[in-house]
Amino acid sequence: MPESNERWSPAHDAALEHAWGEYRVWAATARRQKADLFAWRLRVLLLTVIGAVLGTLSYQLEHQGDDDRFWDVSVPTLGILAGITVGLATYFSREILSPGRERHWVRARSVAEALKSETFRFRTGIPPFHEPGAPETLLKRVDAIEEPARDVQRVALEGTGRRERLPAGPLSMDAYIAERVDDQIERFYIPRARQHETMLRRGRSITLFLGGAAVVLGVVGVTGWTTGWVAALATLVAAVGAYLHGGRYQYLVVSYQSTAAQLQTLKARWRVLGGGADKARGDELIQSFEDVISIENSAWMSKLLKDDAVSVPKVGAASGPETKPAT
Repeated sequence: MPESNERWSPAHDAALEHAWGEYRVWAATARRQKADLFAWRLRVLLLTVIGAVLGTLSYQLEHQGDDDRFWDVSVPTLGILAGITVGLATYFSREILSPGRERHWVRARSVAEALKSETFRFRTGIPPFHEPGAPETLLKRVDAIEEPARDVQRVALEGTGRRERLPAGPLSMDAYIAERVDDQIERFYIPRARQHETMLRRGRSITLFLGGAAVVLGVVGVTGWTTGWVAALATLVAAVGAYLHGGRYQYLVVSYQSTAAQLQTLKARWRVLGGGADKARGDELIQSFEDVISIENSAWMSKLLKDDAVSVPKVGAASGPETKPAT
């Protein structure tokens, strides 16, 4: 692996700055689209909960036989509000949480991850970036990665935003392990797996509680005031389940844990070598690291899009661009 700046030139700096700037743009685009999607999923969940509660309450008050004038006025209002909230939840689910918006988010993230991977391959000088024309090669590969996502609206970043955390110069194998592998394991895969596991556990606790309450009410009686609330609780269980499914939390926990384990195994292999591998062996290990990350991203994209035909190119170390998912 390169240990000096002998192979590095101002052209390398210029190409790296461009590639990194494009990565920053696509990463910002993906973050904004993800934030919007998850915020609207939460709003739809809340609207569904409110609609179910108001609808059931309206039904109960209407059939309880109370002559109180206050309830005579409130019951129609509750019914109207219930209809509005359920209608809004349905509308937002169809229009804002449509598969097309999710595809745009996935494609933006996949392009960002592919560009980031290319910058690390470029800085370590593994094939095809081991030849004098490496800067031109990087620019061509950036264009190839972005081409399938030209229809996605991007976030506009100023110069400072494009250069934020801009890396500098070539990377040795040890520096690559610290900057790329350790960062992915310790700051992304393991923390995100724990975060999603916590979300999944809380969601399951809520659904178990609501389901248990529905069972209890069902045992108490299937007529009278319990009937509406049993149905409402069933709706809430389904809504929470749909929210958890939309986030793919269970899949992501397993995927992130598995990827972190694979990266740790490869890192252990490097440590066994004692840092004494020749350049060819070092290049092979770097390619293995990037393949593990790329495979996880590809699997994530396929899962999220349910094998949708939309894809972005996967750019391998020694091969040309392929039209395969590679986030």
